Amino acid sequence: MFCSNCGKSIADGQRFCTNCGAKIPTPQSADAQIKEAEMLRIEEEARRQAEAAQAEEARRAEEFRRLAEEEYNRQREAQIKEIENGYRKQYLCEVNKAQNVDKYRSQAITSMILGILSLDLAGLGVPGWVLSTIAKNKALPIIEEYEGTPIYGFAKAGWITGRVALPLSIFMSVIWTIYVLAMSGSGMVY
Repeated sequence: MFCSNCGKSIADGQRFCTNCGAKIPTPQSADAQIKEAEMLRIEEEARRQAEAAQAEEARRAEEFRRLAEEEYNRQREAQIKEIENGYRKQYLCEVNKAQNVDKYRSQAITSMILGILSLDLAGLGVPGWVLSTIAKNKALPIIEEYEGTPIYGFAKAGWITGRVALPLSIFMSVIWTIYVLAMSGSGMVY
């Protein structure tokens, strides 16, 4: 056996060259070589699969972009409508709702959360009343404009819970008022 660094002959079984001190690699067994080849094959296959997945993802993204652009162009062409209105022509442009959905997503979710909180706090009277009114007011414009979009469900939930909590809150406010007046008349105000 010879040193791969300096080329000097070395005895079998030595781990370092006696001339230059370089480490001598140990020869691999046939099983180890087979395992290493199998690992390399598996790594290559995984790399090819990852590249194929990236290519598929890029193809899907390009297809989505193309479809979105086609839809935008189609809506753009249909946006301007000519309406005869007495002595002049009036041009109306419909708002592209898909562009505004993200803008109103937080408002719709806030409406839903406030509606749920108003149901929880309806027993206290005024806090439930205030939250239910805010929930309804935040949800109403979204419900009217964005039916069929992903945010519609959140806004509808906020509007419904606000509508349910409002009469409960008003009722509980009346009950609390009667209770406080009754207790103050009897001298038992806490």
